[in-house]
Amino acid sequence: MDTALNDEEDDPNKADLTRRSIPAASLVVFLLLNGVVASIPLLIDYALPHSFRSYDLLRVIIAAIIFLPLSVLSCRLFLRICPLPIGPIIPRSRGEFAYCVYMLFLISSLPLVHSSAFPFFLRSFVYVLFGSRVGARSNCSGLILDPPLVTMGSDCQIGFDAVLTCHAFHRGCYELFPIVLGNEVTVGLRSVILPGVIIGDRATVAAGAVVAKATRIGADETWGGVPARLIKRSH
Repeated sequence: MDTALNDEEDDPNKADLTRRSIPAASLVVFLLLNGVVASIPLLIDYALPHSFRSYDLLRVIIAAIIFLPLSVLSCRLFLRICPLPIGPIIPRSRGEFAYCVYMLFLISSLPLVHSSAFPFFLRSFVYVLFGSRVGARSNCSGLILDPPLVTMGSDCQIGFDAVLTCHAFHRGCYELFPIVLGNEVTVGLRSVILPGVIIGDRATVAAGAVVAKATRIGADETWGGVPARLIKRSH
């Protein structure tokens, strides 16, 4: 008999979350929060002059401009009350409840931000709205999949199509770990930064590299490859 299956049966905390549906409580809370937020642009639309009624596209654009930031701020407020768990997400726990509500917010908001039609220079602003801590003059042309868990120092550059993800699936359950970038960090295009990575000041991740989970990159180091390895130290 499969040992891994026996382990999961013995320990319910290792249940395969890919076979689990979103908890009903998470779905209800998400719908309630977004329902309250959605009522605001609807009320504003109702209050617009009658002459606007024939401009349907303009009304939709105005509603989206109002709704999306309010939805993000609603997610931030929720996370202040129910913070994301760090480490394994235990099934049927408060952490799983919070994570599922948070993921529903991301699914409803981030696809637009990650589309090629969305201006790159606005991405960092949206990530900050979601909770990322981004230093002065830092720019992101890549994708941050878990903004509340990403900290970036000043003068950082995230290259085109680079991905920073703070969640991973490991041994039958999802895990969340923060990503921290120091000052003057360069992340090359199409590279991948996995959960728990810490990158020191003035370090560089080469284009196309995959930095494994929980890797520590020191200051002034250059890493590259799959998985990423130390290439050189500047000092």
